[in-house]
Amino acid sequence: MGGFTAALQRFGIGRLAVVLGVAAGVAAVLIAVMLRIGQAPDALLYSGLDLREASSVTSALDTAGIKYSSKGDGSTIFVSRDQVGEARMLVAGQGLVTSGSVGYEIFDNQSVLGQTEFQQNLNEKRALEGELARTIMTMRGIQSARVMIAMPRRELFQSQAAEPTASVVVGVTGGQLTSAQVQAIRNVVASSVPNMKPEKITLTDTSNRTLAAGSGADGFSAASA
Repeated sequence: MGGFTAALQRFGIGRLAVVLGVAAGVAAVLIAVMLRIGQAPDALLYSGLDLREASSVTSALDTAGIKYSSKGDGSTIFVSRDQVGEARMLVAGQGLVTSGSVGYEIFDNQSVLGQTEFQQNLNEKRALEGELARTIMTMRGIQSARVMIAMPRRELFQSQAAEPTASVVVGVTGGQLTSAQVQAIRNVVASSVPNMKPEKITLTDTSNRTLAAGSGADGFSAASA
């Protein structure tokens, strides 16, 4: 015991404190890393929410016991990847979001490793739909937008797949859209999807008015320009 005390005195109490402090710091970092590895990585739930919707979504997540994190000004919300499906069903079921969408940032916090081809294709489609909705919402008179793309699969022995179609639902401010605006929306969507024709896009508003039918006809029921 006396030898240990003498060695400790020779080493110095200050040095010992530094060594113990460094060791404690390293241990804390290792524990944090291990805990992080043991958790499911975060997945994007929504981005581009207005403050009212963001507050409603986080309140619903709190009530359901779903942990989340927010970034930026609170308009972007992440949840654990293993709970993202549950969270989306919860938010959609309560109709809490109209302005938010998921765009190409869906890939920022996801790795393609371990994903099936179906999952990758689904994420690509969701990202494209979100980016198109954001583009449409920049147009004058558009308050909200939702884009749904249907990409038919080519069946066995079929020379080519059926043509893709899309449905667009817009929230309009200040009356009805002009025919030029309706055609512009259809052109924006069609030009972003391979092999899609503008006449294959159905456009409606949140008042259930059909602004453009996607039956293949070029006519639409918007007001004249």
